[in-house]
Amino acid sequence: MKEENSFITSANLDGLPFLYEKIEKMTEQYGEAVIAKAKLLLEEAFVNIVSYAYEDEEQNVVRLELNFNSDPDKLELRFVDKGKPF
Repeated sequence: MKEENSFITSANLDGLPFLYEKIEKMTEQYGEAVIAKAKLLLEEAFVNIVSYAYEDEEQNVVRLELNFNSDPDKLELRFVDKGKPF
């Protein structure tokens, strides 16, 4: 069964703890190794978006979409933002 979840947070580093909490809850059944990998992927991508996608100081948002089956090898993190591509 495929499960999908979407979360929106501010496009600044203050949004990272919120996303950590969400990803931990979504992956806790798969164990610490999967949680650690998911959090690392989340942090790398989110920090890149926050650091490079926006030139202005306006309030911007990032949407994280988590998609996975019961197989933890199939976890997908998709980030959606309106910043400049890189």
